[in-house]
Amino acid sequence: MNKDQFDISIEEFDAPGETHEFSERYKKTRERNKQKYLYSRPQWQRITSIAAAAALFIATPFVVNAATDGELFERIWGILGKKDVEAHQELVYEAEKDSSYYIAYPARDYAELDPETAKALIGDCVQELSLSQEVDGTTITLLSAVRDNNSAVVALTLEKEGGVDILDYSQLDNEAKGAWFSEKSTFLFNIGYGGNLYVDLDKSTDDKLYCYDYVPLNTFGTGSLRMEIEQYPCTLGERDALLAEEYGSEQAQAVENGKKTTELRIPCEKRLGSTAFTNAGGGQIEMSPISMNIDMNTGLGLTPGQAYDPYSAYKIVITYRDGSTYTVLEHEYPDVYACDEYIDNTSYSCGSLDNEFLLIFNRLVDPEDVVSVTVNGIEYTR
Repeated sequence: MNKDQFDISIEEFDAPGETHEFSERYKKTRERNKQKYLYSRPQWQRITSIAAAAALFIATPFVVNAATDGELFERIWGILGKKDVEAHQELVYEAEKDSSYYIAYPARDYAELDPETAKALIGDCVQELSLSQEVDGTTITLLSAVRDNNSAVVALTLEKEGGVDILDYSQLDNEAKGAWFSEKSTFLFNIGYGGNLYVDLDKSTDDKLYCYDYVPLNTFGTGSLRMEIEQYPCTLGERDALLAEEYGSEQAQAVENGKKTTELRIPCEKRLGSTAFTNAGGGQIEMSPISMNIDMNTGLGLTPGQAYDPYSAYKIVITYRDGSTYTVLEHEYPDVYACDEYIDNTSYSCGSLDNEFLLIFNRLVDPEDVVSVTVNGIEYTR
């Protein structure tokens, strides 16, 4: 087998306009999970049938105290429960087509986090939550949330006696686009339009999963955070089969009509502040401690088509006052840039319909400690 013939990176695997052929199961699951929110729904859709949410919540400012000892911060943005990963490739076999291909997984590294530093950067904006909803025997509990203008990070648990079975998850899923909803589940949920649902394998048990959802908000950042739960009268696998094979049929319509939608508002109105960085051509980056949003339209020398494609940003590096650097992203760009290693030190990244590129960090960043950001060799400064 010629290995190069089948090489594909994680970013290419989910890129728009892709020519690779994948299994019907993958394509249906990918659509169901709405992992690429910007190409699926450009704005919040009207919900026609909302069931009352049987949930009470209390929202209070988050405080790092002796009970937590900053553990939540360290698990979301530090090294607790995580380990650095070298770039590697995995061979995937498609039984339906009797063919194989390689997927390239990027190198990832994590940074130690001082809880007091974290508290100073984001503590006033983190909301501690007590918001629960039981769906088909599984209890979803939102623990905390923090947001800026473009993104949010929500900590939650999933709990079910006898084992949580609504997700397919693994270390490789955590290295890619996060956990997937199982075909055996009767429901799914999304915060915003979906991001990276990371399962903490170190802390979780079979009966209780600890998860961190890294969510893009830059298309509808003026609205409040919400969780939308869709429950069906059959499994998601059965629903997908009906929609794919008998779309428009009476049975398929009955499944859609039987869908129950519950919307939970997440009270997290206070936002992290941001700092603007500008390049010589007038292009801007908006940076907060948890993410940065790059305007791909200006100052990078990209065509409109290139600006629309986040893959055009092939190397992004943050430089701090002490001279140290944080390589946020680095990958090859055909005929333009070659590198020794594919690196992705984000928790989630995606583009928008306005040609902006959002990158949610896998560590906390103090924008006041940042001297510059370099994108494709072009420097942005304050």
